[in-house]
Amino acid sequence: MSQTAGRNSEDTSLLTDPRLESSLNRNFKEDTEYRVYKRRWFILAVLGILNFSNALSWLTFSPVSDHSANFYNVSPSKIDWLSTVYMIAAIPVGFLAIYLLDTFGLRLGIITGATLNFLGLAVRYLSSFDFISKDHHIPYMIVLGGQTLCAIAQPFLLFAPTKLAATWFAGDQRAVANMIASMLNPLGLLVVNIASPAIVKKDGDITLMLFVYLIPGAIGFLLSIFGFCSSVPPSPPSASAAEVHETFWQGLKKIVRIPAYFLLFVNFGAGFGLLSSILSVLQQILCVRGYTDEFSGYCGASMLGFGIIAAFFSGLYVDKTKKFEEVTKICFSLAVICFMAFTILSTFDDMQIELLIFCTMFGVLGLAQYAITFELGVECTYPVPEATSAGFLAMSGQIQGIAFMLFFQFLATEEIHPNQKCTNNPSEKIHVLTTPLLICCGYVTFTCFLFVTFFKTKYLRLEAEQRSGADSILNYNTIANYRQQPVYS
Repeated sequence: MSQTAGRNSEDTSLLTDPRLESSLNRNFKEDTEYRVYKRRWFILAVLGILNFSNALSWLTFSPVSDHSANFYNVSPSKIDWLSTVYMIAAIPVGFLAIYLLDTFGLRLGIITGATLNFLGLAVRYLSSFDFISKDHHIPYMIVLGGQTLCAIAQPFLLFAPTKLAATWFAGDQRAVANMIASMLNPLGLLVVNIASPAIVKKDGDITLMLFVYLIPGAIGFLLSIFGFCSSVPPSPPSASAAEVHETFWQGLKKIVRIPAYFLLFVNFGAGFGLLSSILSVLQQILCVRGYTDEFSGYCGASMLGFGIIAAFFSGLYVDKTKKFEEVTKICFSLAVICFMAFTILSTFDDMQIELLIFCTMFGVLGLAQYAITFELGVECTYPVPEATSAGFLAMSGQIQGIAFMLFFQFLATEEIHPNQKCTNNPSEKIHVLTTPLLICCGYVTFTCFLFVTFFKTKYLRLEAEQRSGADSILNYNTIANYRQQPVYS
């Protein structure tokens, strides 16, 4: 099979000619050997490690913002920029990452992300050395530069799982493969919320923390360089992987004219942006009513931990049933209800159990649909390249996440709450986020209504695979059995 770049350069008008398509389908039945290879799990593991490492770098300083501010001799708001830079960098870099992944293939895209991520982690570690001059906030500028490199790496890694699943995995494993590679990112967010406070007990422990987080990045970098040898397998795993895909520019022109994808773009961006921004300000939301930092940490860990478990089972379910649309609509609708309940409960004191329950359910329902939505995006835009459809969905989440963070900053009210745990001075005015949270409730409810009511799409990739001679769209091993070829090698 030719490389991805070669396939993309083919004349895609072939896909619109019924006579040529029929001829192609016959050729696929007679000549194409659909196989999956054991090495696909190694490649999936490498991408998972890289997404895990990149997530560690994203929120490294947030759980220990007080020690980080003291160590770098800056204000806490400057520490917030070390995580906000991820959302900002994702927008312009995202276009380049999508183009590189879909034009030159997975290998170049993932190695680019791995290299940038490793360099960023190394620069961050360098910022903590004693020989660095402390004048003019130079250590902070160095760590910000390292964070920026890691932020630039994120789109190359975050946009790759959907393409990897489509290129290396058969149809009955795509959603699970996408889920595994994608969920290592929130797993990293979960670990960093536990590990950073555990490592940093005093300001000087920042150096040790940065070294510890450098290790998985270095491992992922070495594995990608020496172990990821090809963007595509020797033989395609499914009929859709063997077919001609549109180029990046053709796909870009096409997706802007697909109403179903536009609804998915808005809806997924609202959900993903809200989830990521809530994780960033969860402590600020809860400390106002007297909830401790430890309780906020439990809520964040519960959201991510149980959400990752839910994503695993939802991926298995969708791989077997292909009910992408139904699962996505149900999960998003229930997630909105849970978020509304959380917002209301966060205005009351002594509601630990209730807040923990709805925090957890919000994370469970939000992450359960995460990878499935990427697969649904591919289905409604096929034969647009996978990185294009998935990448723009992820970029929507980053853009709307920035908007939510701006809402939280500019619409927060200044109030005095004697029971607050945000500062050591009970009489000090603090930021209260109730107003922006209520606005967010209204917005996501509106996007949910539009999505549930008007979103409807054909599963174009599955239909193409059926036309290409797949006797069972749920198990592509039937094709290999029909060819009397071994499935695994």
